[in-house]
Formats: sequence, structure tokens, C-alpha cells
Amino acid sequence: MNITFWIIQSLVALIFLYSGINKSIYSAQRLVAAGQTGVAGLPSAEIKFIGIIEVLGSFGLIIPQLLHILPRITSITAIGFAVTMTGRRLKMSSRTASCSPFVSWLPGTGFNGLVGIYLRQLCFT
Repeated sequence: MNITFWIIQSLVALIFLYSGINKSIYSAQRLVAAGQTGVAGLPSAEIKFIGIIEVLGSFGLIIPQLLHILPRITSITAIGFAVTMTGRRLKMSSRTASCSPFVSWLPGTGFNGLVGIYLRQLCFT
């Protein structure tokens, strides 16, 4: 279970790190052309801010638990990402009426499951 947990946690951190770096250095037009349509219509400063938060959050998912320095920060980071992703999904589903609700809610369900594992670990250990 512990190895599976670290693999999933590392993959989620890498996805957020990749996304955050792209949002931090590329323009909105290039991001939309690359398939990140969620940033369409957002101001450039907000996209850069989201990118920086994703990069910092990806480190927050791994480093505290890995170094055993305030490992609860990892859980707090995961909860913060879950809240952010839920808000994003709500915002995107209201902007894209052509997309089915199932498709717009699907990507975050796996991550929210990971947050559930963090909460279980936080409460029962």
C-alpha cells in the first residue's frame, strides 16, 4: 500500500509540476493550442499565478512527507488541490455547456480519491 501510495502521489505531483511550469512560461494562446482549454479567457496574470501555485503545490505533495518535516503539510496541500480542482471543474462546466457533466467531473475524481487517502492517513495515524 505504501509503495502504491508513493507512486500515485509522485505521478500527481509530476502532473501538477508539468502543468504549472507550462502555465508559468507560456502564453494563454499557446496553452489553449496545446489543449489546456481551461485557461481560455483568463487574464495572463491569473494564469501565471495558477502555474506558480501548481508548482509550489507539487513540491508540497512530496517534500514534507519525504523528509518527515511537518508531513501533515502534504495532507493540507492535497486538500487545497482538491478544493482548487473542484472550483475549476465548476467554473469550466459553467463555461462549456457542450461538454457532458460526466466528462467535466471525471478528471478530478481520481485526485479527490487520493485526498480521501490523505485524510484517512491524517485521522487514523
